[in-house]
Amino acid sequence: AEMELKGIRIDKEKLQAFKAEWQTEVSAIERKYPGTSFTSSMQKAALLKSMGIQIQEVTKTGRLSTAKSVLGNYESPPTRDMLRHSELSKLVSTYTDYKLDANQRVHPEFNQVRADADEGTGATATGRLSSRKPNFQNIPGRTEDGKKVRQCVVAAAGNTLVSFDYDQIEMLIMWYRAGETKMLQFYAEGGDAHTGTAAFLY
Repeated sequence: AEMELKGIRIDKEKLQAFKAEWQTEVSAIERKYPGTSFTSSMQKAALLKSMGIQIQEVTKTGRLSTAKSVLGNYESPPTRDMLRHSELSKLVSTYTDYKLDANQRVHPEFNQVRADADEGTGATATGRLSSRKPNFQNIPGRTEDGKKVRQCVVAAAGNTLVSFDYDQIEMLIMWYRAGETKMLQFYAEGGDAHTGTAAFLY
């Protein structure tokens, strides 16, 4: 409750600058394909067909699929544009219009394990902390544009934000308790726990 009341500070000016940048790129992509709505799978499939790109995958209803996982299989300028358009549109619609208070803070709901974990509340069945309205765990962290959104989450003057990631902690505890010195050494040298386990087993 205290975290919800305190809120998270957002650099609104920087975020709006990124938003304008992304909207400009989205508009530029749309101008390249006049008459095509990028929110319509049928229109996108028709556009690709007219450019000689025949999508093979279909949806459950029998229509040609233009899902991101499908478009990624067809390397071409229009499919790249569609994927880029989708990525930027989601960033703009999901992460750039936070409802901020007078102190430029957003107040998400934080949840842990609850009986209604499967009822769309954002609560998890594993006990992990989750958030919604907005969901800060879903801010992309691997793309350059996703990292820009994260740059806009800032600390108040005189404070510092820190991040702790218990990466593969369950396996490390298991190895430590079991005395698996070879695996611990592998991890200490920068190895991935899952890759190391598979390598030593097979």
